[in-house]
Amino acid sequence: MLDLSEAYEIGPNDGWVLHLDQVGPAVTIFEDNGFQGARPEVLRAFSVDAEVRSAWWNVNAVTRFSFATQGELITAMEAGWTRGGVRPDALDAELADRYGAMRTPSLWVAGMLAAVERRTGIRLDCDQRAEVS
Repeated sequence: MLDLSEAYEIGPNDGWVLHLDQVGPAVTIFEDNGFQGARPEVLRAFSVDAEVRSAWWNVNAVTRFSFATQGELITAMEAGWTRGGVRPDALDAELADRYGAMRTPSLWVAGMLAAVERRTGIRLDCDQRAEVS
């Protein structure tokens, strides 16, 4: 088990980094340089008896925002664009004012994280610690 700052010292062939933290009733998962936690089957498994919101992006500006609950992938989208899942429009009312940021190239990551924060109350501060607001 490594501290989050030590995790960045792992080489590209040493595996991937997953950081878990309990914040109030929520659990945050931070995955550096990976996508396992954003896979639909993983989100469905994590969401049994829970709600899961996932914000994922890579260096090529590919993004994925997902919501799963009770073992179903409810909605998943490329940062505010075309949505899929069993109820693709399920978060439209909740995220209506976030879609603009999620669709703006310089704001898409902030928009996705703000969408997660709105529902969970979890915010990542400048020191990369999760805080409940």
